[in-house]
Amino acid sequence: MIKNYPFNIERFIEVPNTNIKEPVLNNQWADELCLQIADDYGYAEVVWYALNGKRVVEGCYGDLGAVGII
Repeated sequence: MIKNYPFNIERFIEVPNTNIKEPVLNNQWADELCLQIADDYGYAEVVWYALNGKRVVEGCYGDLGAVGII
């Protein structure tokens, strides 16, 4: 979780162009989980959503071509 905020931000691991969206639990490291999912699907992103609904990408691993982005 991101600290120093008056609220908790829930982060997710997502694979673009798919329905895969895994929440990151408090006892998990987002980067390690992202790397594991990227190993399985070729690419994954650590994301969270702002209060206005904007999707914020915090990090990513893998090959964008694996999910059809480039």
